[in-house]
Amino acid sequence: MYCKQNCRSMFISVAGCLCLFSISVCYKTPEGMYSTVVTIIMFNHIISNINCVTVNQYTIPEIISKTRTELTPILITCSLNDIVIISAPVIDQRDVHYYLYRPNGGILKLNITHPNYAHSNNVQDTGEKKYSFIVIKYTKKAKRAIVSPLYNYRVFSVKNKGDDDVDLFAKNEKEMNLNDFMIGPLGENDHGNWVLCLYYKDLNDEWLEMFQVITIKIIESVTASVRRTKSRTEDTFHFSFSYPIRDLTSCELTAPVSTYDRYYERDVINWDTCGYVIKNITKNDEGMWRIMGVGRIVYETLAYLKYT
Repeated sequence: MYCKQNCRSMFISVAGCLCLFSISVCYKTPEGMYSTVVTIIMFNHIISNINCVTVNQYTIPEIISKTRTELTPILITCSLNDIVIISAPVIDQRDVHYYLYRPNGGILKLNITHPNYAHSNNVQDTGEKKYSFIVIKYTKKAKRAIVSPLYNYRVFSVKNKGDDDVDLFAKNEKEMNLNDFMIGPLGENDHGNWVLCLYYKDLNDEWLEMFQVITIKIIESVTASVRRTKSRTEDTFHFSFSYPIRDLTSCELTAPVSTYDRYYERDVINWDTCGYVIKNITKNDEGMWRIMGVGRIVYETLAYLKYT
């Protein structure tokens, strides 16, 4: 997992391998407050020997907020092994604490600071990173102006080479602003709802909170049992994934043209492959069929049915 804002040493280099272990302990203080101590142990293994061991420990106190303000949620659709860069909203306030809550309950503390907004249309002229459009929002609860870029995330893959074999990871890392943070390469455990929380104090020294739900929807394309097939009137069309999906919870079939009284049967033999049986094929069934299956992530496949 890359996390540029939290710890630069977490980046994996070509020559090395990094192993990360996190231990969370919740305890009760003498004052009756609950706190969580997160211990992170990183082993940096270069070739065949241990190079160093780093232990970082920080305490996350329980913060009771007087008000909670929900920001506009973000939906990010991507694939396995993609890397996502997200721009956190910033406010005109000192000592703002940023925490990122993972879908599995883990917590990351982010080092977010105010970005340098460039006013020139040519970034090279100023040497500063530039956002195309800035959104400034004010809410009564937050009592602060909330500033964020209109396009507040981008997705890239290190598997795809850019023009002239450009190192896309290095290029995107260099373009990150002070309020950007990076997560990825994405795995199955990253699918779901992340929550970015901002904590700060008002003039009465009371905690205020803003939070933003970040939904990472990972869609993986899988092969179909048939990619293209021909059928005639009253034929039966069998359609499914080409292999079983682990921890499958639901399936959805999308037909090219359908009516409310059209009936599709689930294939009980191919239950774990989202199998469907479409009987009595007609001209209206010609076209692209789609299956979406939900397991630990979302799986998708397509097949084209030709009516003859």
